[in-house]
Amino acid sequence: MVTYDKVPPTCTSDLLFVGPAAIRDNTSKPGILSLNMDLIVRKGYSDTYFEWASLYLQIITPNVLIVPHPDINATGEWSLWMGGEWKPISHVPIPPEGPETTVPPPADTATDYLRLRNPHIHLLRDESGLIDGKTHYVGLKGMPDDGALELNVWADALNVAAATKSCKIHIADFKKDQPLPAYLD
Repeated sequence: MVTYDKVPPTCTSDLLFVGPAAIRDNTSKPGILSLNMDLIVRKGYSDTYFEWASLYLQIITPNVLIVPHPDINATGEWSLWMGGEWKPISHVPIPPEGPETTVPPPADTATDYLRLRNPHIHLLRDESGLIDGKTHYVGLKGMPDDGALELNVWADALNVAAATKSCKIHIADFKKDQPLPAYLD
């Protein structure tokens, strides 16, 4: 059964959270699973504007790699950790740029450490729960036979006047069709 813990256990976050998340076997490409993970804010903060909001994924399970989702366009700027800094390998439009400036990550991208960044964003929420933050979709390849994934995830967000970040969450034994709860705080 999937477990998750804050790192460190005493970490608190008042605004920004990771969750919900799920792994599914619903892609058109054999051997690639779909991981979806949300970046969310506490109710009452959905009208907060962020200049940048980022979700970080760090895979711990050996031989498992994050790849572009084969069926869903990249949802954010993909950046890889190289030489001690984040290097963008894709581009999302920043106003006044139009959507034609979108450049997806190269199809052969495979990494165990990824930053997904969105510019000029509101992490919208509604009372129905149908709109809940920003959902990111990535592919996973090389999942072990037992289907269990171990990873660290966290988020940060910047606006003109302040910055915030979530707690780092360590997730273990995460398997397909076994969703994580909505609030990983």
